[in-house]
Amino acid sequence: MRDIWDDGYSQSKKLTEEMVNEAEKKLCVKLPKSYIELCKIQNGGSLKYCDYPTSVPTNWA
Repeated sequence: MRDIWDDGYSQSKKLTEEMVNEAEKKLCVKLPKSYIELCKIQNGGSLKYCDYPTSVPTNWA
């Protein structure tokens, strides 16, 4: 899964349980375990493959 991330981002901090707990408290949500595990692999950055071609013009394309 690591090959989907843009190489221009370097992860400076590893995700900790304390960070997860703080975010959940601030957002008033319980984050899914799958999302937390993904953040442990790549905590931030942008995707290389985030565009999806359409036949209809969009306001963000």
